[in-house]
Amino acid sequence: MPPARSLLAAVFPGFLLFGAVVGCDKKAPEATQPVPAASASAAKAPAEPSASALAKGNPAKAAATGNPKEARVAKTAQVAYAAGLKEGRTATVAKKYDDAVAAFTKAIEALPGDARALSERGYAKYLAGKLDAAEVDFRQAEAATKDAKLLASIYFNHGLVAEKRSLPEVARAAFAKSEQLRSTPAASKKLAGASACGAAISTEASALVEATGYLGVYKVLQSTHTEAKVLTSEDEAKTALCARVPDGKCGEVVSFGDDMYDYFAIFPGEKPGTFLVSTLNLGSHYDMPCGGEESIKTKVVDGKTVVTFSATPGMRIPVCEGKDGSIEPCDETNSDRPASSACGSSDEGVSVLVVDLAQKKVRASASFTQGDGVRAIKGDFAGGLFTVTGAGCDAKIKL
Repeated sequence: MPPARSLLAAVFPGFLLFGAVVGCDKKAPEATQPVPAASASAAKAPAEPSASALAKGNPAKAAATGNPKEARVAKTAQVAYAAGLKEGRTATVAKKYDDAVAAFTKAIEALPGDARALSERGYAKYLAGKLDAAEVDFRQAEAATKDAKLLASIYFNHGLVAEKRSLPEVARAAFAKSEQLRSTPAASKKLAGASACGAAISTEASALVEATGYLGVYKVLQSTHTEAKVLTSEDEAKTALCARVPDGKCGEVVSFGDDMYDYFAIFPGEKPGTFLVSTLNLGSHYDMPCGGEESIKTKVVDGKTVVTFSATPGMRIPVCEGKDGSIEPCDETNSDRPASSACGSSDEGVSVLVVDLAQKKVRASASFTQGDGVRAIKGDFAGGLFTVTGAGCDAKIKL
């Protein structure tokens, strides 16, 4: 999955240990703070007990939500999970990254979807130079916590990944978001007087690609996804591209991918049955059992088409066992005692495109997340100005 096309997804893939390797005397290289539980979401998934029902109650109350199996993780699984984390952290410090990945995988197998293990495994992959594989783990982990301290670590690592990919604006936005959530010397140093805006903004023109039919759209996007399966029929392509799109919106946005899928804007072409395709990723999601919501709004302003795409993926929220046996939210004091996980929702991700259909170009774009304990960001186009405001942003760009 080539990183250059990413908009929202490129902004936030990461993870950093911030010296939080447990039980080790040595400091991990650019270490990263672990993050709890997996992420997002296929459409219309079956209902599961809510995180609040599990986190606030005791095992009996959790069982009363309708799924007793959600109430507890077997002691053997807890032991295997903790052992996998410890082994993985030790291997990471020793720079034995393949061993670290294997150990963190054991922890994930013991507690499927746990973001703390996912993010630490992703960091080991990142240190090994496997950026695409690391990004998959990072994105899943990011969607699974609202803890500001953990999210600050994740966004810092998004910045590290973006730096490796020579995406300076994406890196700056990620470091800014990290600093807003939790100020650290590392994030402050990375910003070094740069804008504190928590959005990635681009005014570099991006060409729309012409395609015939949904099969043509699929082939355009397939060219940017090296591991995508080959489709050969129009019906097959339309089914694949429209399966996860909000009802009635498939002519405006399509989804591409399998377990992990990305959204892209498309527009009617000049000839019947043709499309103009933007290869800028509007957002990324995962087929997980917690559902999710997406919406797309399109308006025409001053001859430009403004597309606003928002997504709130479902996510797996971990719940842990307190010292008194109660079920409570996971934090640094109880993360070695995972009890279960339940469905919740991640923060809303937003992408805004300003498109000149006459010139067949995206003229400007911005991507950001809403929530995470920072002020809301707004992106819009009016009066010839592309504006991005809030959370340290005050951009007014003449187009």
